[in-house]
Amino acid sequence: MKGDLKTAFSKTLKELRKKSGMSQQELADYCDLERVYISKLERSMSMPSIDTIFKISEVLKMKPHELVQALEKNVKK
Repeated sequence: MKGDLKTAFSKTLKELRKKSGMSQQELADYCDLERVYISKLERSMSMPSIDTIFKISEVLKMKPHELVQALEKNVKK
C-alpha cells in the first residue's frame, strides 16, 4: 500500500501542479520549499509531511481534504 500511495501522490501532485499552470520552481517558491523536493515528490522518491500537504494545498487553492480526495482517486485498490 505504501508504494502505491507514494506513486499515487506523485501522480496527483504533478497533475494538480500542471493544471494550475505552475512549474516545479513556482510551486516550490510559493510553498517555501526546494524545487528538488517537489521533484522528488513527483518522482515517488519522497512522501510529504502533513505540514507540506497543507502548504501545497493552500498554494493550489484547495483545502487539504480536497488534495487527499484527489489522491484517493489515484490510489490503486
